Amino acid sequence: MNDISFRAWHIEREWMYDVTSISFKTATVGIEYDGMAERVPINEVALLPFIGLIDTKGRRIYEGDVVECIYEPWEKPTLNHVRVSNGRVMYGDYLAYGVFKEHEFVHVVGDIYSNPEWSDLSKWNVVTK
Repeated sequence: MNDISFRAWHIEREWMYDVTSISFKTATVGIEYDGMAERVPINEVALLPFIGLIDTKGRRIYEGDVVECIYEPWEKPTLNHVRVSNGRVMYGDYLAYGVFKEHEFVHVVGDIYSNPEWSDLSKWNVVTK
């Protein structure tokens, strides 16, 4: 069975929330953070789906996450964001599944919403540190 889950970036508050429910009938999203829950209009958030992959620490990877990949410990890491394009999950210009399976270390280091310094990653193919 596929695990379907979402995170939500609240556009006005500039905060990331866990999504507890989505109602298409009322066009609202149930969001939660630190035990506080509420419903907000769906147009106030950016819904970010879980892409079905986890990093090497067991953390779920969502669309918009910034991921660091290292092929071997002594090599220079690559840093890019995860996005969905035409139904495919991409890491820069590459299919995320292939890149993440090839690399020994794959770590979520943040997301492009909470970290404005990474907002330009969406315009670049691959960034190295």
